[in-house]
Amino acid sequence: MNRKLDNNQIINVKTSQVEKLQNIVSSCFCPIKISVATSEKWSGILKAWKLSQLYLLQAEFPQGAIVTAQPFENDFLLEIPFSGKLNIGYQNKLMPFYYNSSYLMTSKESLLYKYGENAGHISVRIAHNLLQSYALKLINHQSDQQFKIQSRALLTSKESLAVRNYLVFLAHQLNTGEGAIFQSPLIATEIQNTILSMLISISDNNYIPLESQQEESCLPRYVRVATDYIDAHLSEPISIADLASITGVHARTLTNGFKKHYNISPLAYLKHKRLEAVRRDLSEADPETSLVTDIAIKWGFHHLSRFAQDYRNHFGELPSETLKKELFSSYR
Repeated sequence: MNRKLDNNQIINVKTSQVEKLQNIVSSCFCPIKISVATSEKWSGILKAWKLSQLYLLQAEFPQGAIVTAQPFENDFLLEIPFSGKLNIGYQNKLMPFYYNSSYLMTSKESLLYKYGENAGHISVRIAHNLLQSYALKLINHQSDQQFKIQSRALLTSKESLAVRNYLVFLAHQLNTGEGAIFQSPLIATEIQNTILSMLISISDNNYIPLESQQEESCLPRYVRVATDYIDAHLSEPISIADLASITGVHARTLTNGFKKHYNISPLAYLKHKRLEAVRRDLSEADPETSLVTDIAIKWGFHHLSRFAQDYRNHFGELPSETLKKELFSSYR
């Protein structure tokens, strides 16, 4: 890339100038060449942003546009269609790109995109070494063995659909006023880790071993280490890979330990602790000057409607009601 986006920076452009679109994408995502099959006036829409170490692009080009992207030698490219018809492939080998699928690829060949009517897609550029290091942290293993993922893989499983839905949700938030929440380094890093975890879970990696599980009647040391770490670093980005690395066990072992003794996963435990932190801050906040949204973002909640539902399920009231209680108590 000729120019990298600043952390959590968002570029939002709508233009009828082919050269402008070409230059922006080339400068912040990857070098491309755009050709248009019609002389009629048209407009293209693109949004580019960086979340932690991931580069994302949402593109909508007019029917008949053909884009050639330079090779991705040291990166994976995850493609998610969200509207219209798009063909994608290598050289002249094009394949239709279906709405309920995603496409993960790495290649030394140029990529070719042919846009049909109302075609739109989301692209995520992920460095090989980022995905590799995250995968090894998940299994708490130091190895020269490379993370294995099928090149040019069309992903159509239920899990890959979850990846697609998650990225479409993120794009929707970035296209609305809620895009401001991604300025939080905590949220940006944890979104990145969520995407990495999802990709690893749907990949075929036979070298990641299954560890034998032993029955443990008391709370295992690795679970205590994980809960202590969560309590001490609640306001910092925490991933399942971080916890596996810190505790010295496979992520699967750690998850099984939490489910056995707490009946929830490590990340669900983390969410519960952060919900408690939100409740504490709401109880101590000035209702006339404080916003529920600001406090939720502070503790890493970026899906605000889901946050409100989780809060009510956990505490039996909405976060706004907790804040109002403080207002009523101040008049007593």
